[in-house]
Amino acid sequence: MIEPHGNGVWEICKLAAAGQYTGTGAGSAVFEACLSHAIENRAKKIVLVTGSIL
Repeated sequence: MIEPHGNGVWEICKLAAAGQYTGTGAGSAVFEACLSHAIENRAKKIVLVTGSIL
């Protein structure tokens, strides 16, 4: 999921892959789709906050 925070800032959040998809490229594909969407919507800055739970 990616969401706008205003002033051209977008956050990629809730990015995780279930165990059976690890190593398949699914996470990379979702990440690339998020980046493309933000760029198409004129993002100036993209933020990814990580957590050890994910």
